[in-house]
Amino acid sequence: MLDWLFGRSSGHDAVLPGATVHFTFTTSIGRSLNLERASRQLLQSDVAIAAAWPSETGIRLTPALARLDRRAERLQRLYDDIARARTTSQWARFMVKHPVVAARSLKTAWTSEPERSEEGPSGPEGDRVDSEVLDTARAVSIDAQKVSLVEREISADLFGGMDQDEDRYVRLCLRSSYHQVEPPFKGHRPFDVAFEPRLLLHESGVVQLTIALPIKAALTARELSTMSIAKTPCITMSTFPEPLLAGLRTTRRRPPLGTWLEDLDAGARLREMSFDQPCTIEDVLGRHLEAIGATIGYRLPQSFNIYATVMTAAGRCCNSHQEWKRAHRSELRTIAARWFGEDELSDNVDEGRDYSSTRSSSLHLNLASALHITWRGKPPSPMRELYTVLVIEYGMLLYWRLAEIERRAPRLSTGDRALTVLYRDIIQLFAELRQGSIRYGSARDISRSLIRHLGGDDMRAVIETSLSLGAQAYAAKRAATDARRSLGIALLGAIIAALVAVPVLSDLLDGAQGEAFGGFAGVLYAPIEWAAGLGPWGPWAILGLAFTAGAVVWLAPIALKATTLRLPRLFRRRGSFTAPPNVQFTIDDDDA
Repeated sequence: MLDWLFGRSSGHDAVLPGATVHFTFTTSIGRSLNLERASRQLLQSDVAIAAAWPSETGIRLTPALARLDRRAERLQRLYDDIARARTTSQWARFMVKHPVVAARSLKTAWTSEPERSEEGPSGPEGDRVDSEVLDTARAVSIDAQKVSLVEREISADLFGGMDQDEDRYVRLCLRSSYHQVEPPFKGHRPFDVAFEPRLLLHESGVVQLTIALPIKAALTARELSTMSIAKTPCITMSTFPEPLLAGLRTTRRRPPLGTWLEDLDAGARLREMSFDQPCTIEDVLGRHLEAIGATIGYRLPQSFNIYATVMTAAGRCCNSHQEWKRAHRSELRTIAARWFGEDELSDNVDEGRDYSSTRSSSLHLNLASALHITWRGKPPSPMRELYTVLVIEYGMLLYWRLAEIERRAPRLSTGDRALTVLYRDIIQLFAELRQGSIRYGSARDISRSLIRHLGGDDMRAVIETSLSLGAQAYAAKRAATDARRSLGIALLGAIIAALVAVPVLSDLLDGAQGEAFGGFAGVLYAPIEWAAGLGPWGPWAILGLAFTAGAVVWLAPIALKATTLRLPRLFRRRGSFTAPPNVQFTIDDDDA
């Protein structure tokens, strides 16, 4: 009883019948992104093979695949017309519709040169070859579209709102890369896997890339936890198509690793790379991100987040799933926390709340990973897994947009346009944080909980405080601007009044000549008497004296304040010294 209560092992290790780990890499380029231009560049460069916009029903393909798809359609229509051409009138319509093909067919039928058949197969053999070409073209086009179509349909089922209607993001399917994975455990054989990366670009500049790692071999809890960490070295060989090598930094002294293969992947050359030391999932994601950044013209920053979503099922080592839960709660906590150390987890660490809406499965979330475990029945198919993964990706998208706003808020410029743009982005983001774009209540709980685990509530408080301080700074700046404007208007009025007063002052000075005063009045009258002696320049001298006196009265407090603050610093002595640059310190463990 106590073993079940504290999650201790029941005497045998839990064995899980394989798993799929979805690694979601999220970062931001730090500025708004032109989605139309970026998606077009990725398609034209063959880095991406398909793009799906939320408001469109079709899938956009690369120019090469679009041409191949059109050729396959024309070839299919030609086969259909040939099949229908049975009568003379139908053959006549066929000759009008396809004159070149009809002419070649007649030439082949009338000629009696059997050696020409060596140029290529004809008859049933030729039909078989043409059918194979058509099937290959269809397969390439369908493979390029199926992932994007399914992803777009599931996204449309899960989400709605302005993001969908205004095409604020675009989903792309990148070219596949091929890898040999060697789990770092005894008793596990290497296996091959093909990564089909899914890319999301948001207009705010957030870039999100997801790949799925299927593991079909049975795993223990610690083995699955280790494989769900992106820094685990497990990839011994990789094969990348040439477009995904864009941005690879090479020199003459440092040539690219690996060799080119003779086989092509949808028209692109393949480069096979073998590694002396196994590389990690993070390295593979980084290679894809470098190709994306080099293609769209942005250098992606080093700050990022890799979130792992583990999809697995309970093993059959116990008689029922209830017994499995009781017997292997320790292993469940290990997988949920992705713990791979030798020490046992503390009893204070639990698997967290179950966000699943059915009894046949459980979904646990934390700061860095999510665990979906199936208790009864078969695990969800790879496409059905997207219902969970897309919701988690949406939560990560909102979190990174919050982080970007939090980064921009303290560096806020108090200009009118900068404030308007920032307030617009914040209002739009805060409206989406209400999870109104998600159609299902359980999915809203998942996204909201994920953002809370990542610190989204604290980030929102920081943003609101920054906005309040920014508004106060903007109000102070506007007040200072208005004060300077008022001062400028007053100064301009004083100048105009002085110019208007020149004739009047000239008459007053003419009348003041010859008069004499004694005592204190004579001291005050001395400047007027001096100005009266200057003739026509007298009024200007009076105005100059007045402006000088006003400037002294205005600048005296400012100069006094500056002197009071700066003079003590001039005579302040530092109470420390710097160490000589040639002295080095060494600390031994015994002395520490």
